[in-house]
Amino acid sequence: MGATVGRITGILQELYSNGLLWPIAIIGLLVVLFLIWLLSRRIRLWYWKVDKRLDALGVIDRKLQELEDKMREEPADIDTIMAPETEAVIENKCETKHPAPGSAVYSMGRSGKVYTEQELEELIRD
Repeated sequence: MGATVGRITGILQELYSNGLLWPIAIIGLLVVLFLIWLLSRRIRLWYWKVDKRLDALGVIDRKLQELEDKMREEPADIDTIMAPETEAVIENKCETKHPAPGSAVYSMGRSGKVYTEQELEELIRD
């Protein structure tokens, strides 16, 4: 251990005699300050993310509370909520058109309606 301390003091004396001790000390201090800044920045960003998430959860909680209050004030009737199309699907009254055998089937649009190749060509011509 004494040899290590001797080596370090020898290196420091050599740097001091060459005039390099202060620039190296300043660079070392800047590196330490930069590392402290990075660490504090990371902590601040983590807290900011957590804070944003807590704010979002608070907004969701308030909206859910408003919905619960609204549902208590106005009890909804299931018939007013369900659309006639939904009732038809539930009661299996929907008419389904099956494409002719051997014809290509394409699904188009968000509605999920299925078209045959001939129907698509007619739509394009119109």
